[in-house]
Amino acid sequence: MGSESDARRTESLKRLLDRNSESAVLGRAVSFAICFLPGNGPGVLSGELAILDANDSDFELAARLAHLLVHRRDNLGPSCARGLAIARESEREARLLESRLRTDYGLSSVVSTDDAERDYRLRCSKG
Repeated sequence: MGSESDARRTESLKRLLDRNSESAVLGRAVSFAICFLPGNGPGVLSGELAILDANDSDFELAARLAHLLVHRRDNLGPSCARGLAIARESEREARLLESRLRTDYGLSSVVSTDDAERDYRLRCSKG
């Protein structure tokens, strides 16, 4: 798949997560591994594997990883078994945490899109 692990960078992300109490708890509460893939975009969580864009800064990746870990905590999984309302609430919480971390790290805010809503509607309508 072209991704690779990077133990030093993974530790850097974990240290950045530890700067915020909420993301620190998430980082310790769930098991996950990280692979870095250049050009991966906003990142994805596949089971216990977070696949993040190797081109982004560690600050950007830590904020995005926190976002993904909210979804991991909420056990959304690849389907919509928990329902659209749960998926929407998880996305709302994930975006808020990512935004707070980006502000704390001195980054610009993330542009909001309807991608997550479209994804949830598609997955939740199957069945």
